[in-house]
Amino acid sequence: MTTLTRISIVARKTVRFGIYFLIIITIIRISFGTLTSVYKRMFPERIPDPTQGFGLLPDLPFIELNHEDITYRLETPDLDLPSFPDRMRVYTTFSPQTDIQALPNARETARRLGFNPQGVELVESVYVFNHVREPSKLTFNIITRVFSVNYDIRSNLLVVSGIPPSPDSATKLAQDFLNRGGMMREDIIGPITHEFLTYQNEVFRKAPSQSDSNAIKINFYRKDYEDRYPSMPPNPRQANIWFTFSTPASGPNQMIRGEYKYFAINEGQRETYPIITPEEAWTKLMRGDGHVVSLDEGVRGEIAIRSIYLAYYDAGQFVPFYQPIVVFEGDHNLVVYLHATTDVSRESTRAELDEN
Repeated sequence: MTTLTRISIVARKTVRFGIYFLIIITIIRISFGTLTSVYKRMFPERIPDPTQGFGLLPDLPFIELNHEDITYRLETPDLDLPSFPDRMRVYTTFSPQTDIQALPNARETARRLGFNPQGVELVESVYVFNHVREPSKLTFNIITRVFSVNYDIRSNLLVVSGIPPSPDSATKLAQDFLNRGGMMREDIIGPITHEFLTYQNEVFRKAPSQSDSNAIKINFYRKDYEDRYPSMPPNPRQANIWFTFSTPASGPNQMIRGEYKYFAINEGQRETYPIITPEEAWTKLMRGDGHVVSLDEGVRGEIAIRSIYLAYYDAGQFVPFYQPIVVFEGDHNLVVYLHATTDVSRESTRAELDEN
């Protein structure tokens, strides 16, 4: 047998055994994957329970509207309930602390905002600072640093005699105001909305357009948490941080109203808590456990629910934990809030269950 013949035979055998080897390896891999998949289905990996490290959670301070004779029907786009995760995070809130520098710091903030720093104590920890030029007052809680601004419109009706600034201009005015006072925080990066208003009979009402208005209101919302859960204030139509501006026919832009209710969230301290299912949420809504926080006046009867989603409740006051809620939105500006954590996770309902 010639050398070339032997080389040819060896080469063919090498290729053949190589093919066999690859086939065997492929079969082993497929078999291993199939067996692993079957094993995982038969013996699924146990998901750790929610940590619930903060213990029982207090109920949230919802502000409910007076309403009666309301029922609901489901009319979401797919006529079905959404899907919920089985748990969500709960965060702690930084507690306001008494500080010997609280009053000096408040006075400095008032000065930066254009108010006389020599304020007068209205009640404990709450001071009133008068504007240095305008008939406007800054009411400031020196501990929580919550404040409001009020312009005495009745003393100068000309302040609402012109067309207000554009939404972009008003937003810039509000941001500049917050920056001057050192009040613009990293998580105040949620939606910024506006609303044109008209002042009639000492009351602001919604106006259809800028040309029909004499004021504009700017709302600053807190950011979405975990990039998908919005932060909802007690009044879903008004953020906890908002300012209203006007432009007198003969003068510059003027802030005439405003509120700042901000409490910092400690995102580094968080625990997971079990969440009710969509079916449980709907059952609770139907039996009247929800809190109606928005609804057109005088509406009664059956109301269609168009949207159901999870969010976080931004209370606008100090609460120890930043908690998730279920939000129902429907016709006639209906918005209903509901605790998203399970009953056994909260103090009040756990106490009721223990009593029974």
